[in-house]
Amino acid sequence: MCRSATVTSTGGKKPDPAATDPTTARPDMTGTPEMIETDIEIINKLGLHARAAARLVSLTAQFQSRIQIGRGERLIDAKSIMALLMLGAGKGSVLRLRVEGKDAEAAHAAVTGLINNRFDEAE
Repeated sequence: MCRSATVTSTGGKKPDPAATDPTTARPDMTGTPEMIETDIEIINKLGLHARAAARLVSLTAQFQSRIQIGRGERLIDAKSIMALLMLGAGKGSVLRLRVEGKDAEAAHAAVTGLINNRFDEAE
């Protein structure tokens, strides 16, 4: 379950007022990668076990974005099965998900969808 989201794509520059107004928003032409950060709860019965971690790695490998997950400021590469297993994230764990890159929005949606769908496993 996704709890909060922060999306930035200003690249350290002051945001264009037109970009924040939904009636005048235009695509980001600067090529600056987008960054999305959310907290997400592991809701499946077995937590982030080996099969679930393998599914997550398989999914994240499809994206160019840098995808990190972890607790607080300790984030690991979500494309590494060993790092994911070392998290020891059981049911009810709230993890920070950070996605940064040109396909960040799609990657974020896919990862949160997989986690919220209990890693496509029957309960």
